[in-house]
Amino acid sequence: METVSEKTKKGRRPLKIIKKDIRTAIRVSKAEFFVIRLKAQKAGVKLSAFIGQIVIEGAVTNRLSEEERHFVRQLIGMSNNLN
Repeated sequence: METVSEKTKKGRRPLKIIKKDIRTAIRVSKAEFFVIRLKAQKAGVKLSAFIGQIVIEGAVTNRLSEEERHFVRQLIGMSNNLN
């Protein structure tokens, strides 16, 4: 029977450099939860990433709004037409 060494296995997901293996919990009311979730959605990040950024950095930067995305798309279209 043949054994396969670890070096010859391919097609596996690469290991993460920083593994997040510790969980913590906070208690919030339903109203506070919905406010936090709404802010995370507006920022365009997952709830856990939003809370983590708030705790460590004290702020979360928002992604582009729909209006700003529309302007960026128009700008890209105009730059393509320059040629």
